[in-house]
Amino acid sequence: MLLSASAPATASIRAAMSLRALSDVISDFRIFARLWGLLGIWAWGGAVLSNPPTDAVLRSIAVAQVAINALYQVLENGAYLASKGVLKWSKEKQNWAWILSSKCWAAHVALEGGRLGWLAWKERQRKSGDETMGMKEEDKQRWKRELGVTAAYAPLTIHWSIESGVLSDTWVGLLGSVAGWIRLKQVWVNSKVSE
Repeated sequence: MLLSASAPATASIRAAMSLRALSDVISDFRIFARLWGLLGIWAWGGAVLSNPPTDAVLRSIAVAQVAINALYQVLENGAYLASKGVLKWSKEKQNWAWILSSKCWAAHVALEGGRLGWLAWKERQRKSGDETMGMKEEDKQRWKRELGVTAAYAPLTIHWSIESGVLSDTWVGLLGSVAGWIRLKQVWVNSKVSE
């Protein structure tokens, strides 16, 4: 009787270990795919410099986001390549780079929250003033999606910015899934519109 009772528990433990291993492979692939992220950040920075937002607050946020994302990408690339033996960084330097890159991501998310808050404030000002032009419906929907993704990422950035973390694996998975679901839903909607 004792053996049969432990068999489901053993199967559950094996399944959990397999899912954890799969999660590690997916995470490794995602970081590897981001190695080329500096090219995208370079293009983004060029676009911000050549065609900056007319609003001074939004322009400042955009410039700060480009700079903080460039630093994030350099640190993450270095930590990842060092973890694979490509760079000869000590384990302490790798941990420092991982944590600091997460803090840069947290700064980006905070700036994104500020940007979204500024847009909402500007919209409220327009509605209370004489201006009749405001956000179009598609802009409002994009704002809501971006707010949802930012709200899901915020606790994750704090979690990974602290060496011991603050969230359980369940919360990390749940919050990551929320952000992923919002983005996947938009890709689906965009694909339907383009058909």
